[in-house]
Amino acid sequence: MQMAAFSAKSPYEIGDKIQVITTAGKNQEGALYMTTYATITDIACTHYLRANRVLFTYELDGSGEYIPLITAAEAGLTV
Repeated sequence: MQMAAFSAKSPYEIGDKIQVITTAGKNQEGALYMTTYATITDIACTHYLRANRVLFTYELDGSGEYIPLITAAEAGLTV
């Protein structure tokens, strides 16, 4: 097994409240979105050796599901 060490710092902490975009339905022009607030309840960090990158995923509101956080622009949404 190969040994690896890394140092990474998440931009968020457990307990931080963040604004998230969720789907709110559909209309003739496509999907509708709304913003709500969620609390970060856990943070996971994955270190990819070959790609030499670190990915943070976050559990929101104790859901048990870990997701990466991206901005609206990164998701292809415009205001």
